[in-house]
Amino acid sequence: MIYFYISLAILLFLNVILLKDPKVIKAFSVCLILTVLIAGVIFILFPGKLGFTRVTEVTDYQWIFSLLHTVDQPFNLYPSLHITYSSLTVFAIIDQTKNKLFHLILILWLIMIGFSVVLVHQHHLFDILTGIILAGLVIKFVYRRLIPKEA
Repeated sequence: MIYFYISLAILLFLNVILLKDPKVIKAFSVCLILTVLIAGVIFILFPGKLGFTRVTEVTDYQWIFSLLHTVDQPFNLYPSLHITYSSLTVFAIIDQTKNKLFHLILILWLIMIGFSVVLVHQHHLFDILTGIILAGLVIKFVYRRLIPKEA
């Protein structure tokens, strides 16, 4: 599951390739920035703590978990920005592309990232839920105002 966890970087990079309209790029960027600001306030006001011990001994994957634990400390739990960014990215790509099979692959990828954040012991289910809620609110109140849905 660690591969799905780190695949967020690839998912975000897809936007560089697939989003061409400057208005869409701006709306997506504003949404990412806004979610960081909102989540940052929540992290400061309501710091979270993992309810379980993080995995430290993973055969053949020790190096990647060591890197993960060095870079990603488990204090910024809810909303999960991993989930928020993934949700925003999948939404923006689906909103701007037409291939239904590609959309299905993106949705399955998003689901696997959701599983991964829990299974690599970085988040709880509550963090996933709040990440999805944050993404949904920003899409509804910011993205859709900047990029109105076509009639």
